[in-house]
Amino acid sequence: MKLSDYLKKNGLTHDAFSKKVNVTRPMITLLVNRTTNPSVKLIKRIENETKGEVSFHALLPDDPHIKTQLKPRKEHKKTENT
Repeated sequence: MKLSDYLKKNGLTHDAFSKKVNVTRPMITLLVNRTTNPSVKLIKRIENETKGEVSFHALLPDDPHIKTQLKPRKEHKKTENT
């Protein structure tokens, strides 16, 4: 589950959740927008606070460069000579 979905589901503001995991409100905003790399310690605190509902995968930033690098390879048509 995305952090934003968890916060909405549980009626938590960025400020309230930031206090639960001992970070600043702007850090929670960065995590919700997936524009920063959280530390392993922070990931663990969030996973513990959310009882695993928000996993580390949901906290990693969206990187369009990685997505373009992971495009499926084109299938090569087999010919009689290959």
